[in-house]
Amino acid sequence: MKKLLFLISVCFLFIGCSNDNVNSSNHLSNSDPVTWLTIDGNKYYYTTTYDSMDETTLVDTGNVTDSEDGIQLGLNIYKSNLFEDRYFIKSQDYEKAWREYKLRD
Repeated sequence: MKKLLFLISVCFLFIGCSNDNVNSSNHLSNSDPVTWLTIDGNKYYYTTTYDSMDETTLVDTGNVTDSEDGIQLGLNIYKSNLFEDRYFIKSQDYEKAWREYKLRD
């Protein structure tokens, strides 16, 4: 009986360890953004979303996203007056939210 209980415990241990290995590969890391903008040959990657912004600090670049960008086509691209080398796109998911794009470090 003790051997059977020990064997079952070992099996559960192996099953638990193997599940951790499978699940850990399914997580995205912060270093792998899923969207980007290509501006003047440079790729600006998504970094964060702001719930709201002072829109007076944003200037419309006159450009829209196209096939070179890793995001939905036709979105207006804005440049910030406060942050150098950062671009913003109005979020399509949340009203008043803005997505920030910048060069990778």
